[in-house]
Amino acid sequence: MIYPKKLSSKKSDMILKICMLASVLIAILLVVINRLTTPGIPWAALTNAGILYIWITVMYAINKNILTIVHDCCEYEGGINNAGRCQFYIFGPN
Repeated sequence: MIYPKKLSSKKSDMILKICMLASVLIAILLVVINRLTTPGIPWAALTNAGILYIWITVMYAINKNILTIVHDCCEYEGGINNAGRCQFYIFGPN
């Protein structure tokens, strides 16, 4: 198999919704823990800002269709290093 099986649109939408729900629940839990332990220091705001930033980045990448998975670069790029492992490229070779 060269590439992994592509998920159906319904399945990937369901996974995305579950992950978003989990993120919202974690954000709420962090606010509750922050209020109970250290109400004077708003550290939950920083963590929730990080969660929001991650979701903005993920949604941008999904909407612009720029999520690419380099699965088996060894077959196509000859990217096997001296240890016999694949070398994965972040931006790809020029």
